[in-house]
Amino acid sequence: ERLVGVGIVVPHVRPGVAQFAFLHVSNGYRGRGIGGHLSQELEGVAREQGDTTMVVSATPSLNTVRFYRGRGFEPMVEPLPELYDLEPEDVHMEKQL
Repeated sequence: ERLVGVGIVVPHVRPGVAQFAFLHVSNGYRGRGIGGHLSQELEGVAREQGDTTMVVSATPSLNTVRFYRGRGFEPMVEPLPELYDLEPEDVHMEKQL
């Protein structure tokens, strides 16, 4: 009955590549698996749209990077330039779907 989390995926930022564009879980609801569930659902949306890779620009905090690494994302050797230009301080990560 209450909105406690939201996520956005942008399919096809490049052929076969989706962007995990946004994820937020309200304070007080974190650590309950909500973010993990949303992440799974967004990955499913990307797969349904035909993408085989997902990228994310993660806020450079230990908890955020740990969250994405725990879901199989790895730091990118070369970030997508168009995303790096928008978020140069972020940790750019990718995952094969």
